[in-house]
Amino acid sequence: MKNFGIYPKLTKDYILKRISQEEIMDTFYGVPVTRETLCSNSINSKYRVDNNPSCNYYYNINGKLRFKDQTTRDNYDCFDIVAKELGISSNSKQGFIRVLNEIAKSFRIHKYVDYNEVLKYERSFNKQYKKLKKTKRLVQYKVILRNPNYHDKAYWKKGGVTNFKGIFFIQHIMVSYDNQPYKWFYEYSPKDVCYGYYGGKDKKRHINLWKFYFPIRIKGDTRGQRFYTNGSFLQGLQYIQPARIGVLTKAFKDAKVFNAVGLQSLALSAEGIPPTEDEMFYLMNTFDFLIVVLDLDDTGRRMARYLRRKYRVTTYFFLDEDKDAYAFVDSKDKQALKNIVQSLYDTYKEDIIKYEPKIINFQ
Repeated sequence: MKNFGIYPKLTKDYILKRISQEEIMDTFYGVPVTRETLCSNSINSKYRVDNNPSCNYYYNINGKLRFKDQTTRDNYDCFDIVAKELGISSNSKQGFIRVLNEIAKSFRIHKYVDYNEVLKYERSFNKQYKKLKKTKRLVQYKVILRNPNYHDKAYWKKGGVTNFKGIFFIQHIMVSYDNQPYKWFYEYSPKDVCYGYYGGKDKKRHINLWKFYFPIRIKGDTRGQRFYTNGSFLQGLQYIQPARIGVLTKAFKDAKVFNAVGLQSLALSAEGIPPTEDEMFYLMNTFDFLIVVLDLDDTGRRMARYLRRKYRVTTYFFLDEDKDAYAFVDSKDKQALKNIVQSLYDTYKEDIIKYEPKIINFQ
């Protein structure tokens, strides 16, 4: 019987009556469902650095096949996996329609038995969802705080920091993506410490802005990244006061070190994210002399060059083994750091006196 292009609605049930969960998972994640990959950590995560396999498949009580990351506690079904491969969220209506069409196209079912429909899909859907793929998901955090302990005080004392204003000691973190239910994200351990920096309320998205720092973690750590944030903000902006000298640095940890030597200081959202023009206008009106202190790497040098050319600010880099203010104070002392800032300020004053325009009396 000839098909006149009339197809039933493409739904999850339509897909699963024709294609198994195992086939979808195998095709899109790339690891078949076997006795070995079920209920034992034998799969490497594709979504983070995972040198030691920490993921597995399992069936829940309803018979639904799921993928679980034992480290991050993330849990996905086959449709979620397709969405992650596409770089979109399956929680939205548009995103889930895209997921269903991607599966149907891959297995050539529904209208995709016609190759012309496949080509049409590639042209229209990919263009239509290009913006959707780039849309940042809404991330919200709930935190439970703890009191600083001996290990916390010892860590911060290395950088000369004894005043913990602006540093939040984290016990638990819960996270929600795109207004979905909150789930476990982090729990305190002496071997995996977390410090939080609060950025206030995001007025547009109506969420609390946070940045979390995990000092013990290293690059490629299976426990996760060293930094997590749900927005861009100048760290410590709410704590600064008008002063003769101000320091803008790359991390709030270093800003606290400058605070410890009696200087007003704050940090960029990230070393590769410049302040907005309004933020720089505010800082240059709050401080007579603004110093920007960054890492001597490619990102730090590019950012320093950009700020120096656009706003004519003084920039400074730590050399040798002392890559930042924290390491500098740890290897030397607070007075040495204060002397560096004072010498930069003295040079600035000399330049002002040297190039100050003379007032000519014509009488």
